[in-house]
Amino acid sequence: KSQLGAAATITMLVIASTAAISQQTFTIHSQSIVDERWRTLMSGVLNTVMGFGWAVTALAGGQIIEHWGYTAIFYTAAASTLLTVVVFYLVAHRPCRLMETPRPRS
Repeated sequence: KSQLGAAATITMLVIASTAAISQQTFTIHSQSIVDERWRTLMSGVLNTVMGFGWAVTALAGGQIIEHWGYTAIFYTAAASTLLTVVVFYLVAHRPCRLMETPRPRS
């Protein structure tokens, strides 16, 4: 039993550290592809949405686990991940004003 606890602890530490690294990498990448005039807004929205996501996950996840068990939370996570991939695909394949360099006014 102690080996299982140690494995779970190590796994959680690896997940948390890779999530922290990937979040910073995503922020740096998104800042580099967005025009300078939109970077502040994009950074604020990104951090707000991420914080909101963590809060909703904690609140809703606890309720789902309590009412339907752990299997339901994993299915919910899979469905939300799939939805995110679809939304990302749709947004990524259309023109975006945030990435355009402003044209000089004549």
